[in-house]
This record gives sequence, structure tokens and C-alpha cells, in this order.
Amino acid sequence: MPSVNFTENLKLEYKNLLLADPTFYRSSRIDMLLGSDVFPFIYDGGRYSPSRQGLPLALSSVFGYVITGQLSCNNTSNTRNVSMCMLSSESKVDDLIKSFWETESLVADLPKNPDDVITEQMFVNDYKRDSTGRYIVKYPFKPDSELGNSRQIAIKRYQNLERKLSRLPDLRKEYKKFMDEYASLGHMICVGEVSEVESGYVIPHHCVHKPDSSSTRLRVVFDASCQTSNNKSLNSVLYTGPKLQADLVELLIRFRLRKISLCGDISKMYRCILIDESQRKYQHILWRDSPSEPIKVYELCTVTYGVASSPFLAIRTLQQLAADEGARFPEASRALREGFFVDDLIWSVDNLEEALKIQRQLVELLRLGGFELRKWSSNSDQLLKELPSDQVEPPVQFDDEVLWFHVNGTDNPADVCSRGATPADLLLIADQWFRGPRWLYKPPHTWPVRSITEFKGEPLELKPLKENTLLSETSNLQKRAPDGETGSPRPGGRQEITRPLTNPLDWPNKEGN
Repeated sequence: MPSVNFTENLKLEYKNLLLADPTFYRSSRIDMLLGSDVFPFIYDGGRYSPSRQGLPLALSSVFGYVITGQLSCNNTSNTRNVSMCMLSSESKVDDLIKSFWETESLVADLPKNPDDVITEQMFVNDYKRDSTGRYIVKYPFKPDSELGNSRQIAIKRYQNLERKLSRLPDLRKEYKKFMDEYASLGHMICVGEVSEVESGYVIPHHCVHKPDSSSTRLRVVFDASCQTSNNKSLNSVLYTGPKLQADLVELLIRFRLRKISLCGDISKMYRCILIDESQRKYQHILWRDSPSEPIKVYELCTVTYGVASSPFLAIRTLQQLAADEGARFPEASRALREGFFVDDLIWSVDNLEEALKIQRQLVELLRLGGFELRKWSSNSDQLLKELPSDQVEPPVQFDDEVLWFHVNGTDNPADVCSRGATPADLLLIADQWFRGPRWLYKPPHTWPVRSITEFKGEPLELKPLKENTLLSETSNLQKRAPDGETGSPRPGGRQEITRPLTNPLDWPNKEGN
């Protein structure tokens, strides 16, 4: 493109030609750069030379005639030659390349939030263990934090709650059962009637009802975000703490690397951790077994669901348990640090012997900190038979077995994720992913399926993925795009060898099977 504008009269020299750019005499931005490698496919050999000397040539191309060459231009008293060609600033190219690699690079050390550093230091300074091994922690209060009075607000909200429960007797029964269990386990204690206890700060509470839950159908949630008389709440005067939850994608990728799965759940995780007695005055609630009784004040003794810093305290306590007792249980300690998403275990191992060892170690390690690991599930029936039946999660029953069929992974595009396909390979079957396998459009008697009852009893084995292959494919996913039926890298991407895939349903897995 010219760097300056020319008069429109220049166009008259090429008026009989079909031009690729009819406004070639105007300076404007470059829309696209074409490399010299495509020039032989664009230029068809034709050319036009103007009768006047000093004018550029017109080369015939698949887009029309392209004006190229030098043009003598008079600008005031100076004469200069202007080359009409497509140029790209090297600095912009350098910036693009730099931006590309910065996007692809992982940041090794992110700057820490000063509040998170303070919260971590407060935990290290304040935590302790009682004679049974249970952890005692403190909430990380911000400096100069003062709570107002929430007593009247809590009383009004409790009265509203009682009216609601009076209309729903089944819900009231479950609510009372929950609170009775809370008290029987020592997680809360009665400190007296509301008229006798001078509690300035009281936490309102309500319930979350989950009828389909296999363990906790009703959970009482304590509203620590309720504002007090000075417009502050308990959550507003606490440090939240750093995010310690494991990255779920990373957790699931690691889970797929081994053959035998191990899943479990820590029972009442928050309530296994005690709050220091000096801070329990911030955890007063209202309750009574019957509307005919006076309202009583109860004090919560454990880390409470609904308080802003509770997730940090709970996960940080598990990490501290792994550090304190890890020398005795090295395999379980690693699983505790890397295999938990809050209170859920998501782990896998290579063989049954290792699975049994990890399971026993995890149970013992968590017991030392006052935690109970339960609701076990696995793809290994042998492992589950070794566990007490009341500690095993019942299998999910979806529907009548007659209505369901089993399809081999090689015949089911939706199953390629668990059969060795890489993330980049999934781009090639996007159409089949949404439309379904090709055999689904054929008569049902030709489908490659078996009844569930016929398939039942066969071992379900997860094919392990190569960790280095998985990471390599994932890191190159953004540079790969489908090209017909081959996975070819985009121009400018990192070099990578790709294999032609003529039939996505017949792709081999990484083991070569």
C-alpha cells in the first residue's frame, strides 16, 4: 500500500482493467499479508504496462489486476520515489511473537495478596490441638474491627422461621433433628435463655433442603453476612483467606492417570474443627425445641458453615494435618494434599494393593485429626468389598435396566475422553459429538450395542493416560485446528508432529490399542 495519497487521475491510466483494489491510490491500513509462498498460485502470468513512463505495472491475479512498482511523486518542490508494496513493521511482528509466548507461558509466581499473607500467619500463630488430636483455630479478624448489635434482628428472623416451620411440619421435624444432632455431638451448647444472656451479636439461621441427598437432606446455614446496628457483619470484619481449593480440572486430569479410582467424603468436615473459646461469643444463635418454650441462646463450638473464612480454615487445617502426621503416612499425606476438593476425595492408584493401603492410611491419618472419611466409591468391586458396608456409597440407580444399553468406547464418540483421546482430537469430532455416532442413523438391529444385563459383571477398567502426552497435547490445543480429517498445526504455532486420523471412531489410544 502507498504511504501517501495520490490523485484520483492516476486511476485513469488503468481504467480498462478490472482492479483487485479500485482505490489503490489511497493510503489505508493493511487488511491481510500474503507470503511469497502463495504468489505462484495467485499470479496468472498477465501484465499491463502503462504508456506513460514512471508508472507502476499492473499484474494480473486471481483477485484482479494488482498495481505494483515505483511511482515518481511530486510533493511541493521535492521529488521522491514511492514504492507501492505491502510492508509490516518488524516491531509489530516482534510484539505479536512476544505476546504469543507470554500467553503460552505459565506464571511461576503470582504476587500474593497482603491480606492472604496476614491470614496465613495468623493461622500458623493461633492453631493448636487438644488431647484427642482435634484442631482448635481462631477466626482471622481484621484490626480495629468492632461488631454492632444484631440481637433484635436475630429474634425477628427466628420468629419468622418458626412461623414457616409451623406450616411445614415435616420440615420442622428435620430441622429439629438437625439441631438435636448438633447439640448431641457437642458442636453447640446452651448458654441460657435469651432474657438471661447478654448477647450483643447473634447469628440468624435458615435451612437448605436437599431431599435427594444420601447423607444430609437438610443443612442449617448460619447467616454471618447479616448486618448489625453499625452496618457491619461478622463476615465483613473477617479476612477471607487465600483460595486453597485445588483446581478441579487439574484434579480430574490427575484422577484419570491411574487405573483404580478412590472417592470418598469427610463427614461434617467443618464441624470437626473447634473454634477457640475466646471467639465463641461471636457464634451465638437462637433455638428452642417447641414454641411453648422460652427462646434459648446456643453457642456454636466449631467452624461454622456460612462464615467467610471457614473454607480457608477447613482446608488449611487438612494441609496442616498432612504436614504434622505426613511422616507416618507418606502416601496418604500426598493424597490429602493433592487429591481433595474441599471435603471430597478424588484420587486414583495403579493396583488394588496400593488402593487398599492408601484407603487404610487415609482413614487413620484423618482420624488422628478428628475427621471421619466415609461414602467410599470406586470402580473396583474388590476394594469396596474390603470396606464396611455402612461406609460405602450406594450405587446410583438410573432406571429400569431393560431401557438401557451398553456401547463400547470405540463405537461411541461421546466416550473418547475416557478412552485415550487427547483434547486436540476432540476438535475433530465436534460434529459427531453433537449429532451422535453414525450408526445411530441406521436401523436399530444394526447398532453395536449390548443390553445392560448382558454387560453387567464385566470389570470396568479405566485406561491410563500418559502424563507427558496429556500435558503436551493440552498445551498445544490452542494452536491446532481441524483440516479435513487431519490434525494440522496452525501457521505460526509451535512445531508438533500430528497423525492423520481417517476415522475418529477407530482412533487408537495412547497405549497403541
